[in-house]
Amino acid sequence: MQRLQTRWARRLFIAPGVHARGWVMEKLEEQIAHLTRTVEDLSDVVARQESEIAVLTRRVFMLMQREGEREAQGSGSVVLGDERPPHY
Repeated sequence: MQRLQTRWARRLFIAPGVHARGWVMEKLEEQIAHLTRTVEDLSDVVARQESEIAVLTRRVFMLMQREGEREAQGSGSVVLGDERPPHY
């Protein structure tokens, strides 16, 4: 236990031998609270992105269907850059 406390004391810039268990615990609790908040925030972001991706996937599917219907009808001819439009 002393070895662990000394290692934490060095890591947190506390002089070895200084009894700082309460201070170390407070810092650890602060860090855990910060990390918990970050995880919750990231979870919210991922949930929002999931719904946005679902909407975009539906839109792409609808556009693909619409374009497929145009191609099947034959009215969706593509004008290339070096071709003259039909009204010339």
